[in-house]
Amino acid sequence: MKCSVCGAIALKCIESHKSFTGLSGDIQRQRFLCPCGNKETVYVVTKALLEDYKDLKMRARLAAEMLTGLTQTLRECSSCSFWDHDKLECNLGFPEAGGTFAEECSSYLSNNG
Repeated sequence: MKCSVCGAIALKCIESHKSFTGLSGDIQRQRFLCPCGNKETVYVVTKALLEDYKDLKMRARLAAEMLTGLTQTLRECSSCSFWDHDKLECNLGFPEAGGTFAEECSSYLSNNG
């Protein structure tokens, strides 16, 4: 490990302890002191914990992609042929009109045909 300030490699470990104990292992926090006075902090994790983190990160990315796809399919009432843009209401008189889930409306008719 190198000092991020001066580049020295002669760092002295001044503190080391467990920061977290989980199902997949421990996270150990280590603090190092450089002769220039700079302090560095390193977190050491088990391989199993790192794999769990990578798996969770991948699942979060996939969930975000799914949600992005979902929001792209949502239609607003204002894109329906029955929407009155001057009065900002549905011409069919639906009181719940004005939301973002217009595809659930059985009378929805797209302005695009």
